[in-house]
Amino acid sequence: MGSIQLNRAQRRHGKSFKRKGKYSRPEIYDFVISRIKIYGNSQEPVPGRITFIHFQKNDPSNDLLFIDRIPIPKEAWSYDVHDRILRWKGVYGGGQLYLYGKKPGAIGNIGPATRPVAVAGGAQSQFL
Repeated sequence: MGSIQLNRAQRRHGKSFKRKGKYSRPEIYDFVISRIKIYGNSQEPVPGRITFIHFQKNDPSNDLLFIDRIPIPKEAWSYDVHDRILRWKGVYGGGQLYLYGKKPGAIGNIGPATRPVAVAGGAQSQFL
């Protein structure tokens, strides 16, 4: 049967429809943060979880950031799409994370500039 089945709308109008990118799926980064075990790493407190929701590449106004499940106001953080760096100030003394490109993970520093903590973020299953 070499023919392709068409859905009802395609048969009616004789063409295929492509979905518009207006309502594309967001990219969701949910990291469990762990302190990197290196000599001299600060023992300042670090968050247990950072969640970043990136909706559209061209419009960052709807993006969301949660640190330990607390929403962070947009004025207190930024995300550089080109360099894939998430920065925030205030909570836990501020910080920045570099988000890996192909695999889920991040690496960076959290804490005040005088005592930063080197951290890594990885994906982890969570069962409720």
